[in-house]
Amino acid sequence: MIPSYQFFEVSAANHIGTVVFNRPEKSNALNMDAWKEMKHAFEWMSQSEDVRVVVLAGNGKHFCAGIDLSLLMDVGKLNDHQCEGRKREKIREFILFLQDCISTIEKCRKPVIAA
Repeated sequence: MIPSYQFFEVSAANHIGTVVFNRPEKSNALNMDAWKEMKHAFEWMSQSEDVRVVVLAGNGKHFCAGIDLSLLMDVGKLNDHQCEGRKREKIREFILFLQDCISTIEKCRKPVIAA
């Protein structure tokens, strides 16, 4: 059974998996929950025996605007620590998390086609 998502339309039929960005009112920009959902959707597609190829698309006028600017503004909240080293480590963890989410597309065991 395909999981349901708030910011993506995910489906599979005839061995074709489809992952569609679904925040057209925000040019499909990725907020934190969307990053997490994208990671989960591609991990699911990668493991599904019913899927042989994945098509990535976007609803609305824009495919994907990238990171939601409000998420970037939240990076300032990571600076709550007094220690400069701890601040930098939190920012590094944040960047590595986002990179891991986007890397699930690359790591998907199925070919991924952007449409």
